[in-house]
Amino acid sequence: MNNSAPRRLHTGRASGLAAFLAGAAVAACCAWAPPAVAHTASRASLQVQATAEGSRVQWEVAWRDLDALLDLDADGDERLTWREARAAVPRIEALAAASFDAAAAPHCRMALRLVDSQTRGESGMAVLRAEVPCPPADLPLAAYQFLAGVDASHRLLVAWPGRGPRLIAAGESPAPPAAAVEGLAAATPPLFEFVAEGVRHILRGPDHVIFVLTLVLPLALVTGREVRSRAARRLLWVVSSFTLAHTLTLAAAALDLWRPPAQWVEPAIALSIAAAAVHNLLRRNAHMSAALAFACGLLHGFGFAELLVPLALPTPQLAAALALFNLGIELGQLLVLAPAVLLLSWLQRRPAAARTLHTAACCGFAAVGVLWFAQRLP
Repeated sequence: MNNSAPRRLHTGRASGLAAFLAGAAVAACCAWAPPAVAHTASRASLQVQATAEGSRVQWEVAWRDLDALLDLDADGDERLTWREARAAVPRIEALAAASFDAAAAPHCRMALRLVDSQTRGESGMAVLRAEVPCPPADLPLAAYQFLAGVDASHRLLVAWPGRGPRLIAAGESPAPPAAAVEGLAAATPPLFEFVAEGVRHILRGPDHVIFVLTLVLPLALVTGREVRSRAARRLLWVVSSFTLAHTLTLAAAALDLWRPPAQWVEPAIALSIAAAAVHNLLRRNAHMSAALAFACGLLHGFGFAELLVPLALPTPQLAAALALFNLGIELGQLLVLAPAVLLLSWLQRRPAAARTLHTAACCGFAAVGVLWFAQRLP
């Protein structure tokens, strides 16, 4: 009896510490959590086509980005109408001219005119077009300047004749290198931009990072060599289920096969974080449910798709961009998972610390998920 009392006292202190840290994690995560934002990124597209008379250039840009720069909502009701847009046509076209740092000869002047409005996923896009009497190789495109110094994450997708799609940032030229334009270089799609964009999309999205960490948190509770081997195989199955699910819905949304409204997808993604964290707390076993990971992956795939949906691309080019972007997402997940798995594996030899971390992290993640869910409700 004398030996059991200290053990009970030690266990009580450990439980008290875990409860204290869990409460502190909830408070800290709620205070730290950035405001909930939708996954719809700032994107525009530039399509260049060769015509009998020269070139046709079409620039599609989100109305919300134009409104942020030009304050198009004249009556301040937070609803941009076509009448308000038409009233601002001179300012919109002047901004379009300034967005492409162009110095052209008089015969090759590119004057973008507002011609239409399209809906791409959840994004309303202004369509500006120019007919230019010179071939694509002579177009006066030097440096893209839209949202320069305002939104560093903004990207322009460029579709050029004979070239694969490219993503460029402000300050870069939409025109391909001269050698490529003249046919001296192979017309292969630049892989790096879409792969890198997928990696950035994961690392800049705290909700996706937190969910991926929630998937592997139960690994900290594993003890015993044989159990660790089974847990590693189970973890691989869980992560694969999540990957398969978000790949399916990313493809379905990007290819316009099926896409639910973002106003419901975004709160559901936040709720999936809370559900996964609570599942970990209640089950307290050495693995996440593969079925739960698959169900949540379906939601996250729709969130990933918001980068590609606003971009108007022919289906073959969109499929290539989709595959490369998805590869970048998997690499981004690996960058999150690798150090987390190493840390959790190290904690397996320190059961008390592992249980404390597991409880505190799950409580904090659940609190953040609920907070984001409330913020994202329409």
